[in-house]
Amino acid sequence: MKRTEYLYGVSLDKIPSADEHFKEKIKAGEKLVRELLEAPYSERDFTRIDDVLKAIEFNRKVLNKEI
Repeated sequence: MKRTEYLYGVSLDKIPSADEHFKEKIKAGEKLVRELLEAPYSERDFTRIDDVLKAIEFNRKVLNKEI
């Protein structure tokens, strides 16, 4: 019995890959940034754009096991 099976009561092949989860979050964030940048410059929400870019960077670091 693997540690994951002991802790969660399911086999490892039933647990989705965390890598795929972070890849999907990165894709969704990149899509959102593109949509936010389509707004005219004077109407852009730069705070939200910055927050989304920070989230993308965080997810990339997690995916690359840098943190």
